[in-house]
Amino acid sequence: MLKVSNVLTICARCAAVAAILQVMVSCGHVDQQNESSNLNSDVNLQVAESGLIPLDQPAALEADILKQLEAPKVINPFRERMLTSFVDISGIVNLGKLFFDVIRRNQPVINVRYDYANALPKGVSDASMMGNFSNLQVRSFRAFAKNIYGMTLYDVMYSVVHQYWGSYQGKGKYLHTVTVLPHTIRAVTGYTVDMTVGEVAAINAGTAEEPVASLTMSMHFRAYSIFHRLEVNDVFQFRGDSEQVTYKHKLP
Repeated sequence: MLKVSNVLTICARCAAVAAILQVMVSCGHVDQQNESSNLNSDVNLQVAESGLIPLDQPAALEADILKQLEAPKVINPFRERMLTSFVDISGIVNLGKLFFDVIRRNQPVINVRYDYANALPKGVSDASMMGNFSNLQVRSFRAFAKNIYGMTLYDVMYSVVHQYWGSYQGKGKYLHTVTVLPHTIRAVTGYTVDMTVGEVAAINAGTAEEPVASLTMSMHFRAYSIFHRLEVNDVFQFRGDSEQVTYKHKLP
């Protein structure tokens, strides 16, 4: 049986532990409204356009992507004639994806043969029925964050690419191979980086007689650890008659 002195000692220790836990809980409590700002107050997230492509030449990037996009096609002449007879050049559709992952848990997961969007005339089966597409256009960006001590927590470089000026039987200006490609992904232990593309929308920004495809795409970038959570939403817009890409960074 336990002696009275031992029981008192155990009770005293339990009381001390309870007091410590209460202090820890009260100190660790964060008001929900200010949780995001408090978590990120000592981390500086920056997103900037970069003129550097982490390959020897942009041409190497284009060749690699186009090679991956190549796939043998079984052509059915009857089906091709049917599709051609029902093509509506003023109706712009995306035959690619509406949503896809680019980076998942610090690893690139995109497959450019399938993970891309486009803006083509309604009725075509794919971009092979069209012509005059430009070379691949590339714009590179860098997203990185440092803490108050100047330590880089993560550093990600990625490129937004597309082809424009595509036409169907000499008419219209359309888009193809619109996607986001990760290049370098660096993160310190404990940090996880995810990147997804979604909210893809394609419309006709021209006229019924002279259609110009326009495509918008949202990219959601998230980096997080046990102590911090940082997010940025980028909205990119592409046009079939221009090599330019307009974008807006929405920082937290």
